Amino acid sequence: MASDNNQRIREIIRILDQDKELPTLSPVVEKVLRLIGDEKVSVKELADVIQNDVSLSFKILKVVNSAFYGFPRKISTLSQAMVILGLSAVKNLALSMSILEIFVEGTSKAKGVNDFKVFWERSLFSAVAARRLAILTEYPREEEVFMAALLQDIGVLVFIKYFPEEYAHTLEQAKQSATDLIVLEDQNFGINHTLLGEFLANKWQLPRSLTIPILRHHDPDAVHQGGATETAEEVEKFTQFVHLSQLTSAIFYDEYHPDRVQKLTRQAERYLNVKPKVIEELLANLADEVKEVAKFFGLPLVRTSSYSELLMAANIELGRINLSYEQMNRELVA
Repeated sequence: MASDNNQRIREIIRILDQDKELPTLSPVVEKVLRLIGDEKVSVKELADVIQNDVSLSFKILKVVNSAFYGFPRKISTLSQAMVILGLSAVKNLALSMSILEIFVEGTSKAKGVNDFKVFWERSLFSAVAARRLAILTEYPREEEVFMAALLQDIGVLVFIKYFPEEYAHTLEQAKQSATDLIVLEDQNFGINHTLLGEFLANKWQLPRSLTIPILRHHDPDAVHQGGATETAEEVEKFTQFVHLSQLTSAIFYDEYHPDRVQKLTRQAERYLNVKPKVIEELLANLADEVKEVAKFFGLPLVRTSSYSELLMAANIELGRINLSYEQMNRELVA
C-alpha cells in the first residue's frame, strides 16, 4: 500500500512539473510580487506595472472605492490607492484578483459536481471570514490574512483538474463519514491538498507568510515544523486565522451541525482569546458581507445562505426527524 502511494505521489509531482497548463499567475502580478520584494520600489513604479493590465487596474479601483474599505472620498488613481492603503495592501488586492480568476476558470469546466462549482465561492467566504476576524480582534494585517485564507485550498484545484471523478468520490466519502478530508485524500491519492497547495505556492514564488498557512491550516500547532523563521510569530498568527476561517466556512458549506459552531468557538478562544459573543457577531453578519465582496469583485454567488437561514433549515430537519420518530413509535405501539 505504501509503495502504491509513493508511486502515485511521484506520478502527481511529475505531472505538475511537466504540465505547461498548470495554473499560473498573470505576468503583471508576478512582476508586482517581485517589485514588492524590493525595498527601493516606488509608488510610481508599481502603479506603472499594474496599469499595463487595464482590467486589473479597473477591478482594483472598483474594490478600493467600495464599502469593502469604506473610504469617505473617491480614489481615482492607483497611486492614490497605494499611498492610502500601502503597497502591500494593493499587492494583495492584485494577487486576490489573479487567484480568483484562476479559481473560477479552474472550476468552470467541472461538470456535474456542485462541490467543484462552489469551490471558489467557499474560498472567498473563508477569506472574508478571516479578514473579519482580524478586524474584530484588531489585528493590523487583515489584508494579508485575507490573502492567506483565500489561498488555503488552492491544492484542491490540482485534484479537480487531473482527477475529477476520483476527487468527487473522495468528497462524497467525506460527506458520508466522520473522516477528515485530508485523511481521505492521503488514503486515496497518497497526498493531500495542503501539500499540493504548498507545491503551487512555491512554484508561484509566494512568501512563506502565505505558503505555511496553506500547508498547516488544518493543524496550526504544527506551524513550526521544518524550522523556525524570522517571521515565525507572524506566520503562526496568519495560520491561526486561516484555520479559524476554514472552520467557519465548514459551518456554512458542509452539513450544518451545532458541534461545528462549538469547535469554532473553542478554537477561536484558544488561539485568539476571542469570546463566544464575537463569534456570534461574525456568524450573524458574514453571509451578507461575502455577498457584498463578491459583487465588488464581479463574481456571481451560487450557494451562500445566512446563518439564520442555516439554523432555520436545521430546525426544520430536526422537526422532520422528530415527527418520523413519533410516527415510528405510534406504529410500534399499535
